[in-house]
Amino acid sequence: MGFNKRRQSISEADRNAIRSDRRFVELALDEAYRLLGVRPADLSLEARRCPFHGDDHPSGSVFTDYRSGTWLYKCHTECGWNTLDPAKPGSTGDAIAVLRVAHAETGQPISFPEACEWLLNEFERRFSAAGSKSTGLTDNNAITPSVEDIAAAKRQAIEAHEYLLSYQGLLDHLHDQRAITKEVVDRFRVGYLEQSGRKWWVFPIYNDAGQFMAQKRHCVDGLAPKSQWYPRGAKLGNPVWPVSLEGEGPVWLCPGELKALAVISLALPAIGITSGEKQVELSPGVISILRGRSVAIAADNDDTGRTWAREMQQHLSALGIEARVVEFHA
Repeated sequence: MGFNKRRQSISEADRNAIRSDRRFVELALDEAYRLLGVRPADLSLEARRCPFHGDDHPSGSVFTDYRSGTWLYKCHTECGWNTLDPAKPGSTGDAIAVLRVAHAETGQPISFPEACEWLLNEFERRFSAAGSKSTGLTDNNAITPSVEDIAAAKRQAIEAHEYLLSYQGLLDHLHDQRAITKEVVDRFRVGYLEQSGRKWWVFPIYNDAGQFMAQKRHCVDGLAPKSQWYPRGAKLGNPVWPVSLEGEGPVWLCPGELKALAVISLALPAIGITSGEKQVELSPGVISILRGRSVAIAADNDDTGRTWAREMQQHLSALGIEARVVEFHA
């Protein structure tokens, strides 16, 4: 592998550092692309091309497990790339797993300590003061989109909205399949976009100052990944969208934009969590909106949805906000 520096041992602190920083996963993916001769996906997109199978439509993503704080890579096609435990192959793993599996694919497997050592040394090399200006790393956090990138994304979102309003078939699909009305589509500037062989609903996300931040995209075609932010690096924090406090009754807290748009279409107040079930704590700004209101938490009918809803209820209850979980069944 070519180590820059030998370490006496890999400590628990070293292992925790690797697992708690997104950049280690990106380093491992970059090395996997190099080792396996795979071309990375367009860096402007949030999706990653899976290095472990023929991935014409980038189907991987990097995310954090909010319970453990570990950053993970997942292939949403469930290709079973993580074969470190042959009895239980999976499609999700941390930076160490990505690196070890990539080396195993080349016929030159490496040990857990060797993978840790390479990641730690490469991290130091890429992010040292001398090398921090140009790392070449495909890290979402290391990319700051230009003013021109943001402006282009805003123009594209406007065009996507105008296109959707002109296409009755798509409006009918949203109404019939998602229970979202044309009035709500127009109010929240929802759009439709076809790009690079993919089809997306487009949501324009604004920051607290009312400035356009990024597009949040949700797939129409059912392919993985199901969502992405554009341009990469533009998302700051965990914004909520859409937000509507009009209507009687509790505020519906929904894991996802489409669910919230459907609730708003029923003339009920709702807030969409753009990070979905990965987010279990709300910002002070959102908490201030909810104070004095009761909250209904829309839980998906699966273990992940129920767990998220219970933890969100605990979070709100600890802040003195009345919240109850409402579970939806197909």
